[in-house]
Parts: sequence; C-alpha cells; structure tokens
Amino acid sequence: MKLKMTTSKGEKYVDVYNLCPHHVTLVGKEDTTIIESHQQIIPRRTTQEVMTDDSIAGVPIVKSGFGFLVNLPDKKPDTYYIVSLIVAQYANRDDLLYCSQLIKDSGNHVIGCQKLSKFVKKIKGLQ
Repeated sequence: MKLKMTTSKGEKYVDVYNLCPHHVTLVGKEDTTIIESHQQIIPRRTTQEVMTDDSIAGVPIVKSGFGFLVNLPDKKPDTYYIVSLIVAQYANRDDLLYCSQLIKDSGNHVIGCQKLSKFVKKIKGLQ
C-alpha cells in the first residue's frame, strides 16, 4: 500500500506492508481510519528457545531467548513493514514499524492504533 510520508526533508510516497498475523487499523485525527491492512497468511516472527535452569519449590526457572527471524523480507528502499514489537526489537532495523498508542474498545480489545513506532535501543538525549 503506497502512503505519503512526511519527514524533516519533505514528503515522499513509501510502501507499507502489514506482516503481522492480524489485521492492523491505523487511526488518525478525529478517529478517521488511515490504514486498514489485512493480516498476512505467513506471519513474521522469531523462534523462541527455552532451557530449564533451576527451580524454586519445584517450579522451573527457565532461560528464554530468541533464536532467529522467520519469513522477514530484506530491506528495500522506501519500504516499511509493520511487525510485532518482538520482531522489531530483535531485528533492530529502521524499516520495521510496530503499533503503539493502542485504541481499545469497551471490552478492552485492541481495535486500532494511533501511532507506528520504530524500535531503537537508546534514544540520544534520554537517560
């Protein structure tokens, strides 16, 4: 889906793809729907590795980490991919976006988001 992107350098059109296993609704000003992107059949995710280490009173303590990324496309110019926060954190790429400032209905179910975020390990100027 081609969308207009505004940056400090001006405006341009970029491709945005939803790689999440669910549909994404991006809501703009005055609750207008900007993107309603359907889910991907093959989700992008990380594998998880778990190893039992110790236990407390018989309850296992496990070491858990991420193995590798599955089904994530290579970077392309002027292209962004909406992924889960975990995928964005693990890959640490500037073309990966995740939903933030979530909108929930009265049953506390997520129905959309008002922002897309890029994961950065540390923002300059913040402690």
